[in-house]
Amino acid sequence: MVTNLANHWAAAGRRIAVITFADTDADYFALDPRVDRIISGGVGASHSVIGAATANLRRIKALRASLRNVRASTALAFIGATNVLTILAAAGLGLTVIISERNDPARQSLGRPWDILRRLVYRYADLVTANSKSALATLANYVPDRKLRLAHNPVLAPDPLPERAPEPMILTVGRLVPQKSQSELVDAFAQIAPEFPDWTLMIVGDGPDEKRLKAQATDLGLSDRITFAGRTDPWPFYARASIFALATQYEGTSNALLEAMTMGVPPVVSSASGGDLGLVVDGEDGLVTSAHTENSLVEVLRKLATDADLRRQLGRAAANEASKFDLATVVGDWEKLVGLAPASGLAKSDRRHQSA
Repeated sequence: MVTNLANHWAAAGRRIAVITFADTDADYFALDPRVDRIISGGVGASHSVIGAATANLRRIKALRASLRNVRASTALAFIGATNVLTILAAAGLGLTVIISERNDPARQSLGRPWDILRRLVYRYADLVTANSKSALATLANYVPDRKLRLAHNPVLAPDPLPERAPEPMILTVGRLVPQKSQSELVDAFAQIAPEFPDWTLMIVGDGPDEKRLKAQATDLGLSDRITFAGRTDPWPFYARASIFALATQYEGTSNALLEAMTMGVPPVVSSASGGDLGLVVDGEDGLVTSAHTENSLVEVLRKLATDADLRRQLGRAAANEASKFDLATVVGDWEKLVGLAPASGLAKSDRRHQSA
């Protein structure tokens, strides 16, 4: 999200700076060369409460210095702890501070100290955005309604899109972490695998659960039908998939889900994932599994694997829904939210004051 916005605005002639705590070695997405990259530092493990507090005070001091040096009118922060630090660092600087919650705080804990700070500090931002209505409902418990805004994720799709060539494959894309519940998906696939011998499961992503998931596939006798593709470009896999399954325990709005829907892949999401339920309406543009019903995921996968017409119907509706989140539309919404005039209408001398 940060990269998409920064690159788009830089290409439109705005002066953009991206401040990160981590250095460039941690980058995965590339920033446009016209974006000023500032590394404030401060990344590292803390081994005590006092050490953590001291480290965060240093981060705030370094971030405050960076914000002063940038001399922008607006600071736009992303993700829980960084949101808190940015609000504190910007205090008294005269900046408009807009923060962006990318998950649902009711379901994602940042750890007790950060959860408390989130409840205490978020209200002091000028605007608080989230990418799902369920997250906004949670934030309304401690942020004034007048400061809350819905701000969607965009789909940054390749142009042209890969040619769609579905094969009997269930696809999931995401970090291999407990939140994403890939283990549940592996178990569900194991239950339907004997009925559908031509079908495979493709898992795209990496993370700390990789070794455990591979062992699970081996124990189930499915290592030849479950493939771990690692961290790679997911678009060729969307083109091949017949079902996209996201068994996640909680989610803001999944970028991978939007990408799969853009390709016309019928999605399966969990009722536990509040953000994704804003995109997928059960039976209209995908299927929703009950997080509290045993074998619900199994039955939904079985239903889709059996019915090619249903897959086509849901896939067409999914692509239509995802078309609402193209980059130009979403960036336009963000520009209204941030209070930016259209970039094409800015004189060069004015762009300095329309920066973030």
